[in-house]
Amino acid sequence: MTRFSKRLTALALALVLLAGLLPLRGGAAMFAHYLDVSAGAWYYDYVRQSYEQGLMNGTSQSTFSPNLQLTRGMFVTVLGRMAGVETGAWAEQSGFSDVDSARYYAPYVSWAQAMGITNGMSHDTFAPDLAVTREQMATMIARYVAAAELTLPPAQSPAAPFADAARVSPWAREGLELMRQTGILRGNAAGQFQPDKATTRAEAATVFVRLNLAIYGDKVPQIHTWMDREVLTPADVIPETPDGLVSRQELIRAADDAGLQPGSPALDALISINTVYGPQLTGQTGPFLFFFEGCGVSDDPNARMNAMAVVVKDGAVAYLNRSSTTIPDYPFTPSRNDDKRPMPTLRSGVYPVSATNQYSRAGSYAALKVEQDQVVRFRNRNDYYLSTSGAINVHRRTTDEIVPEGQNWVNSAGCLLVGRSGKTAQDDYAGFIAAFGLVQAGSSGSTRYQNNVSGLLVVDRTYARAYLRAIGYPDEALDMIG
Repeated sequence: MTRFSKRLTALALALVLLAGLLPLRGGAAMFAHYLDVSAGAWYYDYVRQSYEQGLMNGTSQSTFSPNLQLTRGMFVTVLGRMAGVETGAWAEQSGFSDVDSARYYAPYVSWAQAMGITNGMSHDTFAPDLAVTREQMATMIARYVAAAELTLPPAQSPAAPFADAARVSPWAREGLELMRQTGILRGNAAGQFQPDKATTRAEAATVFVRLNLAIYGDKVPQIHTWMDREVLTPADVIPETPDGLVSRQELIRAADDAGLQPGSPALDALISINTVYGPQLTGQTGPFLFFFEGCGVSDDPNARMNAMAVVVKDGAVAYLNRSSTTIPDYPFTPSRNDDKRPMPTLRSGVYPVSATNQYSRAGSYAALKVEQDQVVRFRNRNDYYLSTSGAINVHRRTTDEIVPEGQNWVNSAGCLLVGRSGKTAQDDYAGFIAAFGLVQAGSSGSTRYQNNVSGLLVVDRTYARAYLRAIGYPDEALDMIG
């Protein structure tokens, strides 16, 4: 038995012992299933088992994000956890130039490289933030099996050779054949493997559960308890508190319209408009723009759409957008827009904002400008300080996709990005500026602002501490941000 195999055996024993210490009901082990994983979904049992076996956690306390693509960094992390990798032993920088040693996946990438599980995307790049493809996944699992000297039992009814096998890259064919024979990876209804298709989190959960079953059989470690629960609505969980900036019924309406789930950070953020900010903003002149970082459609550190923008005007939620994004959070690498000055990022707080006409290469459009602000500026990983930025604009977004490496945002550094770009009254950004009063209803997203509107911006970054820590913010920097 190799040192690697002994480590796997020790891990299995430790997990089984741990499982025996966990109560089946109540206490910290009690778990209500992810609100975005319904019992009727094809992946329900696999996501449940991946949680029970300690293979994959959610993207938040209440969401699993089954359709989110799994990145290469995430994949080797889960694989390394299955192998019982001791991260301290692999803390040194890997041979890949694009793997930051401070990122959560860094020790697992070093381990995977040393074990021959991955050769990277080139001789010196790993591309940790790219989605892992099905053929990459098959290859890395097969190499992991070989490195651990594991023997996987053949499937009782393995899939027939895939109809699109000719499309599989030569370096992936051996690994794919092992995955086919063992039933760990299967084709679609048409018998196709789709080798270059990106892998979703639900698909990854399925593969890891099958791999665990092949390795451990009926002795698969169980370390968590999955508890189904009755589906609640916002009306069930929004507290009976006195009306604040908006009424309780208005909060329930806005939450229902936006699809905010009980237990989600997004619903907690919406409730905080009354409970946290209501007392200090009562009597202030609106409209109010609340920007909650880390409460959008994804809490995944590799996804930029993880903020929620809410406009409150005249006692109503006039706008709520979950496809916004944060102030650019790349403090430890040069900004794609501003690579010569320290990167500014706005602190949590309440700021006056006013209308402005924002100019870009594509023309001009209405925006809001924050002129009295404090920012934390980052020179590098350990050098950050407080200063005044001069102005931070609240911009429209230009796309709802993650910007690929090498391409630029059209927006300047240090801004809030609210909504997708709009040319008609139905677009997200046009809805935002109309709700705030910058343009009249029906004006397009590129119309010069028509009203001299001012109000207050509330920036709340407390919902994103885990996200910011995952992308490299030290606790000292988090304390400065607020």
